Amino acid sequence: MHYDEFDCEYVTSACLTPDGRLITKNQYGTVTECGTGRTLGRVFGRIDWVDGRLMVTQCTNNHIFVDGQELQPTEPPELEYAYHVVSPLGQITALLAWDTVLVWDKALQLVCRQTFDNECVSELSWEPSGMGVLAVLSQGNSELIHMSGARTRYVSGDSQDDTGAWCGNSLAIAGRSNGNIQLWPDISRPDQRVVLKEHKSTVTELAWSSAVLASCAHDATIRLWNLTGVCLIAINVSGPAKFLSWLTSNTLAHVSGIGRISIIKWNPSDGTCDVTCKHVHNIGPLENPARIVASHGRLAVIGNQAHVYHSEWSRATHRSRHNKKLRTAVRALTIAGLAGAARHLL
Repeated sequence: MHYDEFDCEYVTSACLTPDGRLITKNQYGTVTECGTGRTLGRVFGRIDWVDGRLMVTQCTNNHIFVDGQELQPTEPPELEYAYHVVSPLGQITALLAWDTVLVWDKALQLVCRQTFDNECVSELSWEPSGMGVLAVLSQGNSELIHMSGARTRYVSGDSQDDTGAWCGNSLAIAGRSNGNIQLWPDISRPDQRVVLKEHKSTVTELAWSSAVLASCAHDATIRLWNLTGVCLIAINVSGPAKFLSWLTSNTLAHVSGIGRISIIKWNPSDGTCDVTCKHVHNIGPLENPARIVASHGRLAVIGNQAHVYHSEWSRATHRSRHNKKLRTAVRALTIAGLAGAARHLL
């Protein structure tokens, strides 16, 4: 298994561009292009590569900034945002006071605000096409919040649902208490649910590829499922997943909590898998400050060093020339006063 390795400072945020460049931001706000070592600017907040550009978002107390612009409405001081999630299209959703979800469109206009009475939201995730946001709730329910403001409820019966995963028109939600996975093959039919019970302990991660669902649990197995709920294969791995993601339609990346990477090539024609493993040295246990990001067929595992792999698992290539468009975008954010505004708020 081949990779590129880069030294990096304490990384608080990172993203991968479509052409394979790793962009990191450290605790001092310095944005760097790995491979060239060029400094692209200084910003505060989280960086994401969205719709062909670098987006910087910051959620602090009752303020959310996108590229230096504060999103409205500003909430009363006693209410605080818990966190926010950016969609692949640049839409934003944020959780306020653990029971209220706000959604902004690509133009950063507030399109809906939903409050869940007597229920707390444990997770927010965007449907891949941007049609809505899934809110995983604390009482064994989940709701899809459509951009129109309409809501569709999915009842799982598990009072400790933890995570959800999307694939086109299908939805899967994992429960922490019993290792079961709730599967809705068609999200337009919330009354038609399949329960997947093969895992023997808590499910930690879910990931979709086309019509195949991958799941990993504390029983140290990865299982692949089809849309009817049939387990296609069980794969033994080194431990529960810190990260699980499909990099291509048949290549799955699993990173364990001890820093061991497993690359799984699924062969749907004969139902077999080829597994390649590597322990990432000099990274330590994958807790903060480690970061793991995957995009466009590439995987980056970041601690004191950054390891970048691509979908074919030969040595990744990085352009040596500086990206002028990216540098200009970050410089514009800095000039706009984002750094100073964020520093003032912090």
